[in-house]
Amino acid sequence: MKIRNVITIIIFFYIDFVKTRIIIHQKKIILEESLVSFCKFTNPENYLLELKSLIITPNPPVQGKNITIEASGILKKGFSEGSYALLKVKYEFIPLISVQEDLCTQVY
Repeated sequence: MKIRNVITIIIFFYIDFVKTRIIIHQKKIILEESLVSFCKFTNPENYLLELKSLIITPNPPVQGKNITIEASGILKKGFSEGSYALLKVKYEFIPLISVQEDLCTQVY
């Protein structure tokens, strides 16, 4: 049985997002006036992806419009066929997006 690598990113959206680029500072991802973070119940040392940038379009999200989340970073380990990324996006505590994507078809 294969062990699947999972990258889980939970992003909390706040209505006052002003800019779309993030700055990495002391293992926290900060978006100008708002905080974008990984799930607080996981250990950042175990993450397979070191996130370098995150672009959210449109910013802020608009009701009824598609939202695009583009992330880039450095993989700390390789991954094999069958590996997937799990992306969960919440506005405060309201779930907006929960998708599971095959890494082999989505990473380029």
